[in-house]
Amino acid sequence: MRCLVGVLLLGLWGCQSSSEQDCQPTPSSLHQIEGEQVQVPSKGYVQVLAARGDLNGDGNADLVDIVRFDGGGSGSFYYLSANLAQGCDWQPQESVFLGDRIGLDGLSVIAAEVRVSMRVRGDAEPMATPAHIAVERRFRLTELGLAAVD
Repeated sequence: MRCLVGVLLLGLWGCQSSSEQDCQPTPSSLHQIEGEQVQVPSKGYVQVLAARGDLNGDGNADLVDIVRFDGGGSGSFYYLSANLAQGCDWQPQESVFLGDRIGLDGLSVIAAEVRVSMRVRGDAEPMATPAHIAVERRFRLTELGLAAVD
């Protein structure tokens, strides 16, 4: 059942195998957000985009996703999160805050670089203005987690 749900939701993962050698890790719902471990989905947290790719050069397909937090106020806070595949387990990395009430257009991993296509608003625009300025932000894995690429 767990495999079927994962395949239906995102079509990205395999089931766990009883053999460590043949293991395809089932993605972790555990995320590291603002220094705390958070289960996603849980109250206020939901995954909105996901992609797979090798972030650390070990040959394993790691998971990156964007998590939205709605705490009941007017904001919708978006975080870029990474979980490294470690055998049949996952190691959550510290997430990166992407913004409040942004628009998301895409997420990919290309040559160990995470690319987020998104829309933002201008610095002087009120938060009620829909995000309309297209930008691409790029990130790489560091010892401290994901970091923006200049």
